[in-house]
Amino acid sequence: MENTTTLFEISWEICNKVGGIYTVITSKENVINSKIKNYYQVGPFIENSKNYFIKKPMNDKMQKANEILNSIGINFVYGTSKFNEKINVILVEYLGYSQNINNIKSKLWEHYKIDSLNTDWYDFDEAILWSWCCGKVIEEISKQITQPEDKVLIHAHEWMSGGAIFYTNLNSNKQNHNNKTQKRDSKYKTIFTTHATILGRSLSQNNINLVDEIQTLDPNEYSYKMGVSTKHQTEKALANICDCFTTVSNTTNQEACFFYSKSADILLYNGFNNEKITDLEILNSKYYKSRKNTNQLLKNIFSKIPNFNVDKTKIFYTSGRNEFKNKGFDIYIKSLSKLNDQLISEDSEITLINFFLVPIGDYETINLNKVDEIPLKTHCICNHEILNELEKNGLQNCPGDKVFNILVPKYLDGNDGVINKKYYEFISGFDLGVFPSFYEPWGYTPLESISYAVPTITSDMSGFGKHIQRSYGDFNPAVMVLKRTQLNEKRQVEKLYELLYDQLKRNQKSQILQREFAKVTALKYDWKIFVDNYIKAYEIALNKNSKNKNNKHKHGEHN
Repeated sequence: MENTTTLFEISWEICNKVGGIYTVITSKENVINSKIKNYYQVGPFIENSKNYFIKKPMNDKMQKANEILNSIGINFVYGTSKFNEKINVILVEYLGYSQNINNIKSKLWEHYKIDSLNTDWYDFDEAILWSWCCGKVIEEISKQITQPEDKVLIHAHEWMSGGAIFYTNLNSNKQNHNNKTQKRDSKYKTIFTTHATILGRSLSQNNINLVDEIQTLDPNEYSYKMGVSTKHQTEKALANICDCFTTVSNTTNQEACFFYSKSADILLYNGFNNEKITDLEILNSKYYKSRKNTNQLLKNIFSKIPNFNVDKTKIFYTSGRNEFKNKGFDIYIKSLSKLNDQLISEDSEITLINFFLVPIGDYETINLNKVDEIPLKTHCICNHEILNELEKNGLQNCPGDKVFNILVPKYLDGNDGVINKKYYEFISGFDLGVFPSFYEPWGYTPLESISYAVPTITSDMSGFGKHIQRSYGDFNPAVMVLKRTQLNEKRQVEKLYELLYDQLKRNQKSQILQREFAKVTALKYDWKIFVDNYIKAYEIALNKNSKNKNNKHKHGEHN
């Protein structure tokens, strides 16, 4: 990559942890920064930013750009992340430009036929306004810090960041004599990454199996039925107008081919930064230290379990986005119920504690010392699908049970009020991570699990699970792939139960070997390997011009 190239990477999750994209960007940022000299992350300047952002003084060129933008109601702040001061961060204030939202939406209809007539502020308008402003900020900063012949890469993650591509596309066009826009070679090159399709996620959440039914669906019709038509149209337009379109897995690319009529130019698999956690001895030490602390926590939370013995207890967990069906929580709970019945029937000495680590909202902490029953939750949350399904399947943490569940509905940031550990620190002492997803474009949670030497169950409906199958077949003892696509739900539950039961019966030597293989597997998914496709994506964008805009590239790994 030329030193004269500048990269602006845009996401709503820059200095704003909402979901997995935050992890994608922060875990690879040092590797990207080592490859591209002029690298900036661009996010929103919102209330949550103060938890992640350190403001720094701007140089004269940045200050001049900001003064020009201030005159039209846009402002930006410059600095770094609290957790990595090597990375340049720009956060954009956009509310002062909000009077222009209807004009922006009109342009989206006029040029891209995006129907946003009935959208509201929080669902669509705010995000598209912010990212449109990001486009203007990038343009003005680039005028100040780059030379006319230099190239600028704009990498937008998800539709929410797409306004920057729309703005750039419209402002790097020129009118021809027929009053039609004609793309010219521009200093600005755009990359769009969809980590999941909004339509695919919505259909799966409504129990539609994309593997079996995608060919029978009318994407436009179903986008209106699902109430996601504007976002779907936005994604489709972005995929087709950007200089390089990317997805994170073959799973998502198959959806894109059908929903957008556009195949990805290259796949950007999600990796993990294993730099600080490569030594198995250190990981084993972390495991025993974390397990010791977790055992004490279990004694406090589950003190009312009769004859509770932490030395004869296994600890499993599942985690992820609050999507009950898509994350496979439904079949996991049914499998746990079956496992509970089996352990009771054989009068097993083993107790299983399972954590649902699912960020749902900001809830008041329960004083577990004052609860008469064995607790099912750590915070005051009621009438949630997980709790309802546990009750439906007879998993109420009764004294005679062998499987006990607890829902933690807050992010584990070290200050949740009960666990009071950060997520990675907490899970490193567990015996198994369970992620039997029904819809999962990639699947960061199982990769995080094995990166901390915790064996995991994933599914063949996730991008990560499919990648494991292609790489290892059925012969990876640390990453077990549940074959959901080949089985009906009853058999899925049965097979998952068998995997859980086998894990409970493993002896200590087998568990140690399994943890070691988990870490060995994780190292094959390091960003130092997977970042190559990002660089190839940027090269594709840089080499794209008006003559080859619609040509297929054969560069790197494609669908």
